[in-house]
Amino acid sequence: MTLSTRAIFYIFAVIFIEGYIVLSTELLAIRIITPYVGSGTDTVSIIIAAVLLPLAAGYYFGGQFKPSLKGKEYNKTIRRKLAYNVLISAVIILFGLSFFSSAIFIQSTITNLSPDRLFVTTLYALVFLITPVFLLGQTTPLLSNFFTKEKLAETTGKILFISTLGSFVGATLTTLVLMSYIGVHYTVTINIILAAFLFISLSKSSSREKTLFYAACLIIGAYTLNAQRILDIFDIVENNKYNNIAVIEDKESGTKMLLLNNSISSGIDKDGKPYEYVRYIEDHFINTIPPERQPAQILVLGAGGFTLGLNDTINSYDFVDIDGSLKDVSEKYFLNKKLGGNKHFYPMPARGFLTNNTKKYDLILIDVFFGLHNIPEHLVTREFFKQVRDALKPDGFMTANVIANSVFQDDFSRNLDQTFREVFPQTSRSVTNTNFSPWNSNEVSNIVYFAPNPVTQTTPHIYTDNLNRSYADRPRNIKQ
Repeated sequence: MTLSTRAIFYIFAVIFIEGYIVLSTELLAIRIITPYVGSGTDTVSIIIAAVLLPLAAGYYFGGQFKPSLKGKEYNKTIRRKLAYNVLISAVIILFGLSFFSSAIFIQSTITNLSPDRLFVTTLYALVFLITPVFLLGQTTPLLSNFFTKEKLAETTGKILFISTLGSFVGATLTTLVLMSYIGVHYTVTINIILAAFLFISLSKSSSREKTLFYAACLIIGAYTLNAQRILDIFDIVENNKYNNIAVIEDKESGTKMLLLNNSISSGIDKDGKPYEYVRYIEDHFINTIPPERQPAQILVLGAGGFTLGLNDTINSYDFVDIDGSLKDVSEKYFLNKKLGGNKHFYPMPARGFLTNNTKKYDLILIDVFFGLHNIPEHLVTREFFKQVRDALKPDGFMTANVIANSVFQDDFSRNLDQTFREVFPQTSRSVTNTNFSPWNSNEVSNIVYFAPNPVTQTTPHIYTDNLNRSYADRPRNIKQ
């Protein structure tokens, strides 16, 4: 059977779109699950595995498919199988990736079954990723039946090239363009539109009315479940590739909160006062800066709502955050005013900024930990803290806001504390929550770490009963 140029182009177009949808779906799934389980390598690896394994299985079972009819009916049987696969995949992806339905499913899982992030991610992947990827994976081997066997190697190479090219475009266009400029919710809608287009093109002309009805239902469903009014129900003002950004205001108290991926990032009361940990840093490290050091150079890693030093017009602030929309969103929806001229925003990753930075700071605040599940793994390492230390002036201070167990009752709290002290030996730690109780061993609190730049510190000695030179180490000046 010799295919026309038009037929070959059509087959490659279907393969290209299938590759696009699969990779785009994988990235969207990672983005959608992140606000609930974080972006750790453990949860991301589950999503990747839930795509690669069923994709491989789809390749295998698609190659095993044997149409029972011959001639034109043979072709119709394969097209019918492909159309069925695309329709079922699109329906599952519609509910799995759409903002409203995925939020209900994930929150219900956390509330009624288990809050364990690995369990939540695995269940989400089993319900919404395994089947559609398996069915879409059958596309390439099913379409290969239309080619002759004479140039098998050449044909296989072309098919793999087109499929991979579709995946490449799906990966780059989804993350670099669509999520950034139209939002995650409308990116999902585009995927469903592409799937609906495939379903229409693969369906029989004799059932055109039914086909168009199903396709219309898919597109309308995608738009309805991802419309801006749905995001408004959740107070979401921005939905990009990095964050779901929500601003919630309590009408009675006048308190406003900025949430990033379902975790509270910043808050201000009716008088414009920020959260306790921010006030703690301002009271002890900013308001006490000697006049001769002003204007001090202050670096904030993790901009949040830009509440640190909000009313400070003297010192210079550099805010760094990977989400470039935070400044505009905070000014428009959260602060309701423009930042002062002494505030500078750098939309880039924290470690990327530190790698290229040559400036030295009097004070650095690390404020990138939003709850226990939204902790960037690359920002809790010794190497990262060394970068922070290198950006400090010799007599500068490091501060960090950490969400952790108040009395070291878990491995993360203990190990993070030791990591801090590995780089900053003279580290202090203060729980800023006013209702802190050391007897509640399961309590998680805002904890402020602070330490001087240790470059001038000497190696400490331990006082023992046998060797105690504390009398010689004590300051000689007794003036209090």
